[in-house]
Amino acid sequence: MARPILKITIPRNISESFSYVIDCLGGVGFSMVSPVSQKIATWNDHGDQLLFEYSDFHEILRKDEQGNLQFWKNANEDIFVHWKKMGDRSKYLIYLDGLSGETQELLISTFSNLILSRLRYDYRGGIAFAIIFE
Repeated sequence: MARPILKITIPRNISESFSYVIDCLGGVGFSMVSPVSQKIATWNDHGDQLLFEYSDFHEILRKDEQGNLQFWKNANEDIFVHWKKMGDRSKYLIYLDGLSGETQELLISTFSNLILSRLRYDYRGGIAFAIIFE
């Protein structure tokens, strides 16, 4: 079965756009701090998990042109968020597999609301929001 991925482009630099992502995910009950380790997790190109203190979060955002973080709703429900800097825009891939259908729908609704109600007039064309099956 193909896994659903939410693709979002936000017409803001990475620091500004990531605050929107955190707000949307937090509004649905997700946190970037693991309920088990009390740290934030990212993954390197070799597939190894790297754990950091929450205070190091902004360094992770600034470090590379692209990156990723894991967000948790609880110890059993998490999502993977990948981002790519694109000048004055930021592209996000949010992997929804492993979530209940209800949680997937809630996340999709939350992000579509962000785009249609708060950011609509900042887009100058292109894809702002898509659900991809991979």
